[in-house]
Amino acid sequence: MRESLGTRLDAAFEDAGRHRLKNIDTPVQVFRWRPGGAASLGASSAPAPDKPSIAVLAFDNMSTDPEQEYFSDGIAEDIITALSHFREFFVIARNTSFTYKGQPIRVDAVCRELGGRYLLEGSVRKAGPHVRVTAQLIDGETGAHIWAARHDRDLDDIFAVQDEITEAIVGAVAPETLGAELKRARAKTPGSLTAWDRVLQARWHLAKFTRDDNRAARVLLRDAIRADPEMSDAHAALALCDLMAMLHVWTPDAPAAIASAREAAQIAVARDDQNANAHGMLGMAETFARNYPEAETHLSAAVRLNPNLAIGHGNFAALQGVSGDFERAKQSADKAIALSPRDPLKAFWLGGVGIGAFVAEAYEDCVENARAALRDHPGYASLMRQEAAALGMLGRKDDARAAIDRLLDRMPGLTIAQVRQIVPVRHPGDHERWLAGLRRAGLPE
Repeated sequence: MRESLGTRLDAAFEDAGRHRLKNIDTPVQVFRWRPGGAASLGASSAPAPDKPSIAVLAFDNMSTDPEQEYFSDGIAEDIITALSHFREFFVIARNTSFTYKGQPIRVDAVCRELGGRYLLEGSVRKAGPHVRVTAQLIDGETGAHIWAARHDRDLDDIFAVQDEITEAIVGAVAPETLGAELKRARAKTPGSLTAWDRVLQARWHLAKFTRDDNRAARVLLRDAIRADPEMSDAHAALALCDLMAMLHVWTPDAPAAIASAREAAQIAVARDDQNANAHGMLGMAETFARNYPEAETHLSAAVRLNPNLAIGHGNFAALQGVSGDFERAKQSADKAIALSPRDPLKAFWLGGVGIGAFVAEAYEDCVENARAALRDHPGYASLMRQEAAALGMLGRKDDARAAIDRLLDRMPGLTIAQVRQIVPVRHPGDHERWLAGLRRAGLPE
């Protein structure tokens, strides 16, 4: 059907790979119609300024069965599609990168010819009911291996295995690529920084969770926006600056910080309404603004636009937690952490689990979650408050008092009145119980 349309309609199709269909012996090439979209496997037609590009080569079929070619091609095609949902980098279209299939290659030459900074290659080996998929991410300029992994699976359901392996590879490649980009940006002199370099450096500062780093991130993001007012990710990161300053009481006016974050995230979405990261940040801001239906709308948009976006799932954990849905908050946080195990925002996602445990009156779970997370993220505001409040509800006075002392050492002058403005527990009865826990622990009014 796609071929028969030719150019008679202005229709865009997305290549979904080859699939086996019932009562058809050979695999069939499948295309999806995307109204108003671009037919390039989700990859952009030209690189965005400054941002890195990735070429994903066809995976080598190492099996003796040539019919397994469709599986190895399908893995690579799915990876291209999934990576193209990230706005942080440009993905070379499949029709271009697959032209090297079956040829001996030099990584530097391929990257130079395609204009790619990074190259992802891999292989598939099937033996009986088992399959092994290997993949490696290579820096096209230096030839250095940034990341490599091997995935062994039983082929009980070939499409489920394909989806599982794709998610695992994409979940590793996306953060590893951004990590490599951050190293590049950190090595540059201030005068040579692009707007995108400034966003990357700002994200590095934000991951430190200190007042000084928050200020440094804000300066970098303001500079990035002056250089490129249309950069959606810069506005989204500025929203995160505001929210982290509010959570840690680095700003005296929580409502103003929340309003500022919401405005910045709204601008991010207005600049690029297909940016999943922008929707994820707006969903986070709307949660703190107590606009819960709007928060759900934007978080749903984030995971729809990019199912592999960790902050989409992680920020959902916060919304579900303050709404009292402890089990779903755990599931969302687990999904986010599986997608990005070393993500700096993991502390925020686990804070969603913790507040969900508190609202569900699972106080021991709340304490355990907070203490485990604080070992990796010491001083993170939400977790410290949750530990103290849960200990207060458990009647463990000495432990609760010690937790409050640590909290006030980190956030001098913190009061019940401030926490009331900061933490958006959804239902009034739950909110008052949350504040009662902090009172019992010894936090002043």
